[in-house]
Amino acid sequence: MKLFPVATLGLALIGAVTGAYVNPGACSGVCVNTHDPSIIRRGDGTYFRFSTGGGIAVHSAPDITGPWEYKGAVLPDGTSIK
Repeated sequence: MKLFPVATLGLALIGAVTGAYVNPGACSGVCVNTHDPSIIRRGDGTYFRFSTGGGIAVHSAPDITGPWEYKGAVLPDGTSIK
């Protein structure tokens, strides 16, 4: 009998938590060739985006929505890891 109130409370809490996160919005700057992206935030607030598609590209931005600036390739000039 206690399962229903607990389940109801759990669903309400999940809805409250997920509602707190907003969509970051559209990308600005260099937003092409962004396959399998991974984004990290450095301690100073700079964001770095790593993505595949013709190599592993690195972009940086002051905000998660951009503007993104291309910084280069992780493995330049056809370098490979063995």
